[in-house]
Amino acid sequence: MPLSPPPLALVWQMERFVPGLLPTFVALVNRVPFSSVNSWWRSPSDNERVGGAADSQHLWAAAVDVSGDLDAIETGARESGLIPVRFARHVHIQAWPAGVARQVGLPQALERVHLL
Repeated sequence: MPLSPPPLALVWQMERFVPGLLPTFVALVNRVPFSSVNSWWRSPSDNERVGGAADSQHLWAAAVDVSGDLDAIETGARESGLIPVRFARHVHIQAWPAGVARQVGLPQALERVHLL
């Protein structure tokens, strides 16, 4: 099942800040053998409702939670250069190590244009 895109305004701002990130992330995730997507992009209110981290990569569509064969998902994510974090029933896959986006100013840039 291929991923669907986040809101166009976020895609546009992400392309300005980190050119090529979203299409590359989607292409890499689609190499991973998952059976279903539990969560990809989240609005700040959705992220808060599910207990996501304040600087969750879901907020800018650089993380996805997927289900299926968890071992195969983890292996596939690592082989694709992504970072898997295994939970009981799904694997969270993210583009960067935790905290990197904040260090380079991505959340602050998106807040300035009222996307976070």
